[in-house]
Amino acid sequence: LIYNILCMSHLNLDAITVHQARQPFDVPGLDDFEWAQESDTASFFFSVGAGVRGRDLLVRMLPTTLCVRCHGRILLDGPLGGTIAPEESEWELVDGSLHL
Repeated sequence: LIYNILCMSHLNLDAITVHQARQPFDVPGLDDFEWAQESDTASFFFSVGAGVRGRDLLVRMLPTTLCVRCHGRILLDGPLGGTIAPEESEWELVDGSLHL
């Protein structure tokens, strides 16, 4: 299943300030998926389960795609709505929740 989870506009984001508070977003197969945005930074949050450790996850952020696997099971895999800079992208696991 491929999800378009990040939509970038044609606007020059350096010229405007965007603030979107953390809010739910429906992604089939994922519990508690939420997103937020601050100007040119979009963040995603979702539960991967209690007891999951960083080494259990495979997170690949490429310029136009995102893939997240947990214990080999695909959680997210598909195109983004725009282009990201993978070298400026990061993720962390906090109490069973993945923050991208």
